Amino acid sequence: MAIINRNATDHFTKTVNTTDATATQIDAITIGADESGIITIKVVGFDKVDGAAVTGIVGYRYVKTAGTLTLGSAIAIEPIVADTAVSGGTFAASVVSNNIVVKVTGKASVNMTWASMI
Repeated sequence: MAIINRNATDHFTKTVNTTDATATQIDAITIGADESGIITIKVVGFDKVDGAAVTGIVGYRYVKTAGTLTLGSAIAIEPIVADTAVSGGTFAASVVSNNIVVKVTGKASVNMTWASMI
Protein backbone atom coordinates (compact mmCIF):
# COMPACT_ATOMS: atom_id res chain seq x y z
CA MET A 1 0.00 0.00 0.00
CA ALA A 2 1.21 3.51 -0.69
CA ILE A 3 -0.42 6.39 1.07
CA ILE A 4 -0.03 10.07 0.40
CA ASN A 5 -1.30 12.38 3.09
CA ARG A 6 -0.26 15.43 5.06
CA ASN A 7 1.71 13.24 7.47
CA ALA A 8 3.73 11.56 4.70
CA THR A 9 2.93 8.17 6.26
CA ASP A 10 4.99 5.21 5.07
CA HIS A 11 3.65 1.68 5.12
CA PHE A 12 5.42 -1.58 4.39
CA THR A 13 4.55 -4.83 2.62
CA LYS A 14 2.31 -7.31 4.43
CA THR A 15 1.71 -10.96 3.55
CA VAL A 16 -0.96 -13.58 4.24
CA ASN A 17 -1.83 -17.08 3.02
CA THR A 18 -5.30 -18.26 1.96
CA THR A 19 -6.65 -21.72 1.18
CA ASP A 20 -10.24 -20.86 0.27
CA ALA A 21 -12.52 -18.15 -1.10
CA THR A 22 -13.07 -16.38 2.23
CA ALA A 23 -12.17 -12.68 2.44
CA THR A 24 -9.09 -12.41 4.67
CA GLN A 25 -7.58 -9.22 6.06
CA ILE A 26 -4.07 -8.61 4.82
CA ASP A 27 -3.52 -5.03 5.94
CA ALA A 28 -5.07 -2.03 7.68
CA ILE A 29 -4.11 1.54 8.31
CA THR A 30 -5.58 3.91 10.88
CA ILE A 31 -6.56 7.34 9.59
CA GLY A 32 -6.15 10.25 11.99
CA ALA A 33 -8.65 12.99 12.79
CA ASP A 34 -9.37 15.55 10.06
CA GLU A 35 -7.23 13.70 7.52
CA SER A 36 -7.68 13.38 3.78
CA GLY A 37 -5.59 11.90 1.04
CA ILE A 38 -5.11 9.25 -1.59
CA ILE A 39 -4.28 5.64 -0.86
CA THR A 40 -2.80 3.30 -3.46
CA ILE A 41 -3.02 -0.42 -2.82
CA LYS A 42 -0.82 -2.88 -4.72
CA VAL A 43 -1.58 -6.58 -4.35
CA VAL A 44 -0.15 -9.79 -5.79
CA GLY A 45 -1.53 -13.21 -4.89
CA PHE A 46 -0.12 -16.39 -6.37
CA ASP A 47 -0.88 -20.08 -6.35
CA LYS A 48 2.02 -21.82 -4.60
CA VAL A 49 1.77 -24.85 -6.93
CA ASP A 50 1.67 -23.43 -10.45
CA GLY A 51 2.37 -19.71 -10.00
CA ALA A 52 -1.00 -18.51 -11.36
CA ALA A 53 -1.58 -14.99 -10.05
CA VAL A 54 -4.02 -12.28 -9.08
CA THR A 55 -2.53 -8.81 -9.56
CA GLY A 56 -3.70 -5.23 -9.45
CA ILE A 57 -3.18 -1.67 -8.28
CA VAL A 58 -6.18 0.26 -7.02
CA GLY A 59 -6.44 3.82 -5.73
CA TYR A 60 -8.96 5.43 -3.41
CA ARG A 61 -9.57 8.96 -2.17
CA TYR A 62 -10.38 9.18 1.53
CA VAL A 63 -11.58 11.89 3.90
CA LYS A 64 -12.04 11.81 7.67
CA THR A 65 -13.96 14.73 9.10
CA ALA A 66 -15.99 15.04 12.29
CA GLY A 67 -14.95 11.49 13.23
CA THR A 68 -16.34 9.88 10.06
CA LEU A 69 -14.03 8.17 7.58
CA THR A 70 -15.26 8.00 3.99
CA LEU A 71 -13.59 5.98 1.26
CA GLY A 72 -14.26 6.93 -2.35
CA SER A 73 -14.89 4.50 -5.18
CA ALA A 74 -12.01 2.30 -6.30
CA ILE A 75 -10.07 3.58 -9.29
CA ALA A 76 -8.19 0.85 -11.16
CA ILE A 77 -4.66 2.03 -11.86
CA GLU A 78 -3.76 -1.48 -13.00
CA PRO A 79 -7.03 -3.46 -13.18
CA ILE A 80 -7.36 -6.54 -10.99
CA VAL A 81 -6.64 -9.58 -13.18
CA ALA A 82 -6.81 -13.24 -12.13
CA ASP A 83 -5.34 -16.11 -14.11
CA THR A 84 -7.73 -18.98 -14.89
CA ALA A 85 -6.31 -21.26 -12.18
CA VAL A 86 -7.17 -18.64 -9.52
CA SER A 87 -10.30 -17.18 -11.12
CA GLY A 88 -12.47 -15.37 -8.60
CA GLY A 89 -9.42 -14.25 -6.62
CA THR A 90 -9.57 -10.55 -5.85
CA PHE A 91 -8.95 -7.83 -3.26
CA ALA A 92 -10.70 -4.69 -2.01
CA ALA A 93 -10.53 -1.98 0.64
CA SER A 94 -13.26 -0.94 3.03
CA VAL A 95 -13.72 1.22 6.11
CA VAL A 96 -13.84 -0.47 9.51
CA SER A 97 -14.08 2.02 12.40
CA ASN A 98 -11.19 4.46 11.84
CA ASN A 99 -9.26 2.09 9.59
CA ILE A 100 -8.93 1.44 5.90
CA VAL A 101 -8.84 -2.37 5.75
CA VAL A 102 -7.60 -4.42 2.78
CA LYS A 103 -8.97 -7.93 2.33
CA VAL A 104 -7.94 -10.57 -0.19
CA THR A 105 -10.12 -13.41 -1.44
CA GLY A 106 -8.50 -16.52 -2.85
CA LYS A 107 -9.98 -19.51 -4.62
CA ALA A 108 -11.45 -22.55 -2.90
CA SER A 109 -8.95 -25.39 -2.42
CA VAL A 110 -6.05 -23.33 -3.73
CA ASN A 111 -3.12 -22.47 -1.42
CA MET A 112 -2.24 -18.85 -2.23
CA THR A 113 0.34 -16.44 -0.88
CA TRP A 114 -0.60 -12.75 -1.01
CA ALA A 115 1.48 -9.60 -0.60
CA SER A 116 0.13 -6.08 -0.34
CA MET A 117 1.74 -2.69 -0.14
CA ILE A 118 -0.12 0.42 0.95
